[in-house]
Amino acid sequence: MGLSMNVHLIDAFRNFVSEAELIDLSLVGGKFTWCNNRDPPTFVRLDRFLISAEFNLAFPGLLQKVLPRSLSDHNDVLLISEQSN
Repeated sequence: MGLSMNVHLIDAFRNFVSEAELIDLSLVGGKFTWCNNRDPPTFVRLDRFLISAEFNLAFPGLLQKVLPRSLSDHNDVLLISEQSN
């Protein structure tokens, strides 16, 4: 029995992301960032970096990298740059 979702808050967040024109960077190293550790497991992408178009222009080539899980049920997500300067 999981937590109930507040659909109004979810819609408000989605609207904010859309209206602010935030960009969800490409994800490498995996597809999901959370697992419920049950049998059968549920995998979901919960964690992410959202950036503005201006930030993307100032720092091109950014990616999100999923790191292996350690103690948490969430994978850490690292912000990395494709460019090597």
